[in-house]
Amino acid sequence: MTVIISVGHTSSSPGAVFADLVEFDIAKKIASETAKILKSEGLDVAIVPFDYDLRTTIDWINNSGYSANAGDISIDIHINDGGNSGVEGWYRGQGENDSYRLAKSIAEAISKESGLPFLGAKSEYEHPFGSLAFLHNTNTVSALIECGYLDNPVDSALMKSLEGIKKFARGFVEGIKGFLESREADKKEDSHLSNKDIAGGQKTEQQSFLSPSERRYGSPYFSATPADPYSERRKLIRNLYREVLGREADEVGLSYYLYSNPSATENDIRKEMTQSTEHFEILKNAKKAKECEEKTKRMEEEMKLLRVSLEAKENEISNMESLLKAKSAEIERLRKGQATITQQRSVEVQTPPQVNIPDIPMHSERKGCMVWLREIFGI
Repeated sequence: MTVIISVGHTSSSPGAVFADLVEFDIAKKIASETAKILKSEGLDVAIVPFDYDLRTTIDWINNSGYSANAGDISIDIHINDGGNSGVEGWYRGQGENDSYRLAKSIAEAISKESGLPFLGAKSEYEHPFGSLAFLHNTNTVSALIECGYLDNPVDSALMKSLEGIKKFARGFVEGIKGFLESREADKKEDSHLSNKDIAGGQKTEQQSFLSPSERRYGSPYFSATPADPYSERRKLIRNLYREVLGREADEVGLSYYLYSNPSATENDIRKEMTQSTEHFEILKNAKKAKECEEKTKRMEEEMKLLRVSLEAKENEISNMESLLKAKSAEIERLRKGQATITQQRSVEVQTPPQVNIPDIPMHSERKGCMVWLREIFGI
């Protein structure tokens, strides 16, 4: 079993900012201190590289082989804003599942350690976009924790001190340990949580139906500005839907930002949209599209090279055919010339040259040999 810890933002997109407090920096400190304590207590801990964005964080967790079946849990650390005070957890799905119990255990423990109010554990389905990408797409039991409000003086005082950071970290550790102990007890008892509640006479908390905590920014990610007139705000919301999600705003989204969270600013709405599963799927599909585009370009380049190579081969074959024709013509010419020479030689052999031999005069008297030769050759 491994505890995977990640932070919700990056240095280039640091999340909420108030005065000299930055969400990304505070979350890093809490994550590092939490991991340190967990390791000292013998737990296996993995920290997602801090500068990984949401999509890369999810891929890193899933591609590393961590899973709920192996008992692994993932914690994503955030800092809230909006002027409220307290700690809240977000969990996957709905009902009292393992994600709910993990988020609730951690948020309650942080509240106890820090003295900040416990604002409940909320289902991702309470999010205006229906789900949170980190919770919905990781293969582990996961929880997203909002550790107080950096624009609240009481909450921010804890964030500014090392002792306060340690309190947040200790809350994470105690919450994680409490969840693991409870899960182990459930396995040993081999019974469902509902049966334990009935046997113990405990009242089931209806956390999944809690309304979002009251704050000027709405969901977990907002900051305050005065509400715009409805006509201007409706236009702003529709433009953000087109820009961030590439679609028209539905009535649910319009109603949420017009009436449920009327003070959420443009940046706050944009931030909430980018944390949604819908936006995560858009990024994932965009990545696949880019990979396909790059693959297509590589294939086109390869096709160009193949065409050039093919043209060169065709030219080479054409030249070889021309040479072959020329050689064939030369061979034919030589063959014909050889046949003519052979024919001429044959005629010469069949008709030997005529040699004129002079008549040898007959004499009665016998002459010497020399005389005879002189007469023959006229000497």
